Amino acid sequence: MAETGLTRRGGRRSSFERSELIAVALELGPDNLDMRSVAGALAVPRTTVYNHVGSPEELGRLVLLALLDTPPAPTNGSLDNGPWRAQLESFAVRLRDQMLSVGPWLRYYDPDVHVVGAAVRDADRLIGKLVDAGFTVETAGHALTLINAIVNEAVGAHGRNITRDPDEATFLTRLSENDYPWIAAARVVDEPAREEDQFRFNLRCALAGIAAVSDERRTSVDTF
Repeated sequence: MAETGLTRRGGRRSSFERSELIAVALELGPDNLDMRSVAGALAVPRTTVYNHVGSPEELGRLVLLALLDTPPAPTNGSLDNGPWRAQLESFAVRLRDQMLSVGPWLRYYDPDVHVVGAAVRDADRLIGKLVDAGFTVETAGHALTLINAIVNEAVGAHGRNITRDPDEATFLTRLSENDYPWIAAARVVDEPAREEDQFRFNLRCALAGIAAVSDERRTSVDTF
């Protein structure tokens, strides 16, 4: 790691670059992200680290932003070809996969903070394509908001499963199969292994609903 900043007594430095902070945090990993370890790895006083970030959580969010700035190459269809439903579905799957690619750093995910720049550009393009397909701008905006909410829920659920104690039973798993046989049969959707099925189900319901609402609005305009 390159030396930056002035050298202080005891070999410690007085400053460092943000890229160094992120590199050290990545090396330590999300399970060992405490300010003492970060300061030691950077050879700076802890107070210097606090000049950049106020807590391990804030540092974790900073690392996550850096990871999301360089997402993996998309592998889930094109946003430029096919009907609007296929493009919206590809957008949702691509965005979900980008978020999940960060692995255990996902525990620091905050939908109000973490916005993938490429996803914003894709969303802008998709709204234009929905309008070309006959949507109003308002309906297209609502559609993208709904799709983003489904992606955020899928990402959040995955993050909760990462941090959940494996011995911690969920509410549904504590219910008696004798007293609640149908819930016992259906509760597999709460298992991490079924995350993909739940995401796809939510997405298909949303796409069908978006199509129905758009058709209703176009019909009301045509018959006005």
